[in-house]
Parts: sequence; structure tokens; C-alpha cells
Amino acid sequence: MWHQNCFAASHGSAYFGTTAVLSMVFGILSLAGFGILAGIPAIILGTTARKNIRGSGGRLSGEGMATAGIVLGWISCGIVVLVVFVFFIIFAFAAAASQH
Repeated sequence: MWHQNCFAASHGSAYFGTTAVLSMVFGILSLAGFGILAGIPAIILGTTARKNIRGSGGRLSGEGMATAGIVLGWISCGIVVLVVFVFFIIFAFAAAASQH
């Protein structure tokens, strides 16, 4: 991987930013069962990667991977919030039904 990045950099073409790749990996892991533990790093790394890519003047690429990591991270965080909300509603109804 390092070898490819050095080759691309020496020939003037863009190479993938490490934070973009990590963002996508954490985004995938967040949907694969790690939930919010990987979702939040995916969002943070993706945002950082997009900022770095846009400021690199074309030396870095991988904005699509960074965006994918951000989207997957937000989806997993949304799923966690939804699941917690549904469990809260179920337990509230169960508690109310048991008091009658």
C-alpha cells in the first residue's frame, strides 16, 4: 500500500487518504455489529478525511470512501437510537399494563 502511494505521489496522481479508508472500514464495522462504538469514529474520521482531501489540491483522493463512512456511521447511530427508543416504549407499555 505504501509502495503504491509513493508511486502515485511521485507521478503527480492522487492517492487515497488513510483516514478515508479507515472511515469506510469503521462505517462497515458499525453496521456489522459494533454499532455506535465504530459509528462515531467513522463519522469523525470521514469528516476529517473530507476536509483533508478538499484541502490537498488534488493530491489526495477517496472522498467517496469518506462520505460512505460518514453515511454508514450516521445510519448505525440512528439504528441504535431507534432501538433504544423502541425498547423504552415497550418497557413503558409493559410497566403500565402490569399496574392494572
